[in-house]
Amino acid sequence: MLFVFYKLKAEENLQDILKIARELKLDVAFIPRESMNIDYEKLRNIKHFDLLDYDSFLKKVGSKKIAFIETCGTRFVHEVDLSEFSAFVFGSEDYGIDPCDIKKAKNYEVLKIPILSESYKVVSSFVMVLTELKLQGIL
Repeated sequence: MLFVFYKLKAEENLQDILKIARELKLDVAFIPRESMNIDYEKLRNIKHFDLLDYDSFLKKVGSKKIAFIETCGTRFVHEVDLSEFSAFVFGSEDYGIDPCDIKKAKNYEVLKIPILSESYKVVSSFVMVLTELKLQGIL
């Protein structure tokens, strides 16, 4: 199972994600934002991770099913059997995941999590999905 973070902008979020992933021994990848100057090598001291461009990510996943976690999803994460997904993609803090990129995937579903405010917290979204994976007995 792979957890992918799409073009995040806040290095603090990256650090928190890596700390959680280290504790739970999760595979993590980042699709970096071109305009951000984040020191990914410094972050490797927290945990090993992959840096991928979006097309490389799609190649790596192939025809396996991807869950895109977005505010515009069709079903909530808790309404779905998460064992059918091999990758979970979380969008950037400010604009999520480009819909054109989502449509490039071969086999996917856009899932949503409950958001109580306009303030999107990628780390909270990650933890919500991890909690549901645990509740479903997958993690």
